[in-house]
Amino acid sequence: MKTAVLFLTLFIFANPIFGQWETYSFIEAGGIYYASSELEKPTSPMDIGRYSPKNLLDRRLETSWVEGEKGSGIGSFVLLGTGKTLKKFIVIYNGYEQTEKLFLKNNRVKELKITLYEGFTNESKANQFGFDADAIQYQDAKTILLEDKMGMQIFPMPFNSNKVKAFTEETLRNDPSNIKKDSAAETGTVQRFLFIKYEIASVYKGSKWDDTCIAEIGLSNRGKGEIVPLGESIENVYEDTDSEHVIIETDKHTTVTLADAAGIARGLGYNSNGEFFTIMVWDAAVKEGWVILDYQHGFTDGGNIEETHHLWSLKYLKEVPPSLLNAYGITPQEILSFNNKNGRFYTLTDSGKNILMEDLALDMDNMNDSMNINE
Repeated sequence: MKTAVLFLTLFIFANPIFGQWETYSFIEAGGIYYASSELEKPTSPMDIGRYSPKNLLDRRLETSWVEGEKGSGIGSFVLLGTGKTLKKFIVIYNGYEQTEKLFLKNNRVKELKITLYEGFTNESKANQFGFDADAIQYQDAKTILLEDKMGMQIFPMPFNSNKVKAFTEETLRNDPSNIKKDSAAETGTVQRFLFIKYEIASVYKGSKWDDTCIAEIGLSNRGKGEIVPLGESIENVYEDTDSEHVIIETDKHTTVTLADAAGIARGLGYNSNGEFFTIMVWDAAVKEGWVILDYQHGFTDGGNIEETHHLWSLKYLKEVPPSLLNAYGITPQEILSFNNKNGRFYTLTDSGKNILMEDLALDMDNMNDSMNINE
């Protein structure tokens, strides 16, 4: 079954930096997405199909978006919301990766055309399943070449975030469509977001079926060697004395940098001559997905050494924000250790306070975009 996105031409700008305005429809359920077609799409819009574009965002290699066009699906596309800012990298798992046999039997993407859009919507454009948005394309589309292999593939974001920001400001300043003004008149609120169209430009042919599949698409600020691949689990966290990094090791012996002492020191402003900064693993609960890192800061010519503990999430490969800990009535400096009590998992502070980690994990999920891959 094939379902096409509705295109509505609004007008064309005289200014050459702008293009043609269009209207796109989105589904909002575990992410913001839409597909031009979908294999075996359910007849009811309330149902999510087996090969839905939502599969691109579920962080599971067992599921895939499969286009539903006749033939190889050249020209089929998905739209995925990115929020208001761009990440540095695009992370893709190509094909149907549930098994190697299914990967080879189905088509895989060879060339993927990537187009960035600025979208505008408001409450009046919402519906039961999502919303419509007026959108304008940013610059020309880019094309990336995927390898014909299973596993994670990482590509630099082909659009410059600073130029995109300038484009957004110019779009709002000119606003010849009066989208901003008309939307504000209707609801008083205009919601702006970026989204990317991923279009199949060419394929690697499958041995049995002429259906083209993609398992996962995400955005990340981390590049190669900084992301835990899907399908791998963390088994160990340790300090590497040569690089002064804290390293994660997976069950498939992939090593990933969790924290870089030099980078953290720069972020904290510790860059004077004779100043030192080190990090080490203080306590780790790998199975539960958490680690406490010990920061030590001082000067080589003597004096006191400042020592603080910091709680990190192994799921997101990032420190738990101090603002979130403050909501629990504690500061990062108070974090002491992990504690299992009556079948529940806690972090313990030096004042004896226990924070239930399943609550903290839920708060971390709510703070992070579902499209993010290890941030």
